[in-house]
Amino acid sequence: MKEAKVPLILLFVFTLISCEKNTTPGVSTLSFTIVNLDSVDLTGEIKDDSGSAITSMGFYWGTSPGPTEKDNCSAIPGGTGFFTIRVGRLSLNKQYYFRSFATNVNGSQTGKVLPIKIELAPIRGTMLDSRNGKTYATIKIRQQTWMAENLNFLPSVISPWMGSETLAYYYVYDYDDNLAYEAKMTPNYKTYGVLYNWTAALTACPQGWHLPTDAEWKILTDYLASSGGALLKEAGTTHWANPNQGANNATGLTVLPGGYLRADDNFYGLSTDAYFWSATEFDQSSVYDRYLYNNSDGVFKFHTSKSSGLSIRCLLDH
Repeated sequence: MKEAKVPLILLFVFTLISCEKNTTPGVSTLSFTIVNLDSVDLTGEIKDDSGSAITSMGFYWGTSPGPTEKDNCSAIPGGTGFFTIRVGRLSLNKQYYFRSFATNVNGSQTGKVLPIKIELAPIRGTMLDSRNGKTYATIKIRQQTWMAENLNFLPSVISPWMGSETLAYYYVYDYDDNLAYEAKMTPNYKTYGVLYNWTAALTACPQGWHLPTDAEWKILTDYLASSGGALLKEAGTTHWANPNQGANNATGLTVLPGGYLRADDNFYGLSTDAYFWSATEFDQSSVYDRYLYNNSDGVFKFHTSKSSGLSIRCLLDH
């Protein structure tokens, strides 16, 4: 008798494989805003996290057209949606390239490249002071229009040993008399203009112009950033003493070292210092100012006695 055949049953064991791909996130480079002459705010967007948490996001940047992580990287912890990062310490008039990136456990993805060059483009003009027929050069930087010369309006003049916090006094560097026509013939008047005590400064600007406030000075100096003095000062050593550090006058505002009259009745700082009033009081007897030195490329803020004599740069009214 034959044995019955038992059918052979083959068992196949299948391992389930996920159809989902392990993908990197989607990211876009959107826009930029120039904060000042050495900084920009860059905005990107996480379009898709691809199912895995974003661990970091930001921008690669540098001077090559295709920046990668091997160049410079400015990043923040991961998130979703829009993100903005500030990149600083950039150089004026230098071409940079920025590219957004986002990273998850599967790797990184980048957005398009955004070229940026920070440029200073002052708009030059003139204004006529009808009080004395003086034509001043002017410079517009962003929304502010400044006189590009020290004010030289001189209705009267007085010796440096006469000082006041309440009466309007006008001085010319190294002039020690009270004859305005004579003071106007001096080289210091012709080159550096007039030194005003604060009471005189408040009303010295011509109609349509004003003494800038501390806040208005800050708008200018913040925009010019840490090397603002170099961008403001006349280049070279025709008027500034050595070294006149970094000066290039890129703004066209041509700041000159007209010195100042200190409250001790003496003139100081011709060829080394430029001091300018603001319209904002620090306390009852002193006012915020801005000053520049021959051995620095910065612009500094302090406060000085109302009876001191400082230069003026007028600002156009809005």
